[in-house]
Formats: sequence, structure tokens, C-alpha cells
Amino acid sequence: MDTPRKRLPIQPPREYSLRDAYRGRVWRTPLTVIAREIFFWAIGMTLLCVAVNDMHWAVYSLSAGLVLGVVAVLSSLSKNRLRVRIIRTGLSATASMGRARRIPFLHELFRGKREATHRLPYDFRTADGERVHGGIWICGCALQYIEIGSNEPVAYDANSPSKNLPLRVAMMVAPH
Repeated sequence: MDTPRKRLPIQPPREYSLRDAYRGRVWRTPLTVIAREIFFWAIGMTLLCVAVNDMHWAVYSLSAGLVLGVVAVLSSLSKNRLRVRIIRTGLSATASMGRARRIPFLHELFRGKREATHRLPYDFRTADGERVHGGIWICGCALQYIEIGSNEPVAYDANSPSKNLPLRVAMMVAPH
């Protein structure tokens, strides 16, 4: 039996947990993706150094890889905690969605468009009338559900409107 699709209310308070933020979501955390990219380079460098028997550089590159792994985990946790706070308590507005652009990464080179990273820009006006330009990194599988120029609800931090995200993206789950 299928579970009913969860929808977030436009106005806060909204029910959303840190577990929800990690359940196959289509969003990506920029620092995590970049750290993962460089992590793969560091692991490759470690293997190359071991192959040529240069243990001095192998230790450096392995250490860099471990540091980048920790950075990736901590940045993901930090960003998703912020996203959860904004979803739960953030004010709402209607954003106009822009055209998504692909961000090329080596570790996604052989993946299709559906699994590649894209940056989805959008802009909205706060309750005070301030115009805010936002953007979120998402998986390519979500692009077919968001039309250029369409209006989508966003949640934003009242104290810092630059911290925002589309509510629809918060509920999308990657099919892969």
C-alpha cells in the first residue's frame, strides 16, 4: 500500500525533521559536493603515490582525503540542520523559478543528466518588499518537475532572507 504524499503547508509551523532532510532528497550541499570531488582526487593521488612507492606524499594525500571526508560530512549536517530550521519556522513567499544550469564535476562525468548536479536559480520578494535572489543545487532528476518561470512557494529566514529554499524541493525524493 502506498503511503500518501507528504505536503508542507505554505505557512509555518511545518513538520519536518533532520531525518526528512536526508531521505533521498534531490538537493545537494555545495561544500559537500566540492569536498567529495576533491576527496576522489586525493584518494587517486594516494593510490598513485603508493604505486610509485612515494610514501611521504601518500600520507599527505591520504590525510587530505580524510580531512575532506570530515568536511563533507560536517558541511552536510550543518546545511541540513539550517534547512530544517528554515522549513519548520521560515516565512513563506512565492518565487519565480529560473533556468537550471549544470555544474560539471568529474565524479559525475559518466552519470546521465538525471543524476548530475544543477544550480536552480529563483527570485522572490519578502514580506517587507525586499527582492531576494536565491538558488539551490539539485539533482537533475528534479528538473522535469520545475518549469522555467513557474511560481513555487519558498521558505526563508525572517532575519536573513538570503537563507531560503523552495518548499517543493524539500519534499522531492530522488528516484535513483
